[in-house]
Amino acid sequence: MTDRAASVLLALHKLTQAEQLEVVLKVLEKPRKPTVDVPVAPLREQFLIRTAREKSFTAEQVAIDLGWMFGENSRRNGKARGDSTRVRRRLGLLAESQRDGRHSVRRYMGYDQAVEFCRVLDLDPFEAGV
Repeated sequence: MTDRAASVLLALHKLTQAEQLEVVLKVLEKPRKPTVDVPVAPLREQFLIRTAREKSFTAEQVAIDLGWMFGENSRRNGKARGDSTRVRRRLGLLAESQRDGRHSVRRYMGYDQAVEFCRVLDLDPFEAGV
């Protein structure tokens, strides 16, 4: 636990139950940025079509275009290395392991990330279902 978390808990402990409830309600009322989940299937389909058509279009190139560099040494032989595994997982082509040991395939991604994928795939977000 961080020092800040410990001091917040200590401060909350000193409050009455009514005061604690008031603090919790204020935290819950904070406006959050709305998240919109977008299905990855149309993006995955376009990615697979494009990789089949163009030999130079790879998951690694998509990762580089998204700025997803692999590891601390993101250059090998003077060339940038993109995190292709991350791209494949985001598009639902590889399973992601969960903390409890299960594996799942991604079916949705956030709106902002979907728009970035559209940019890299040269797609209009509307046509991709975003």
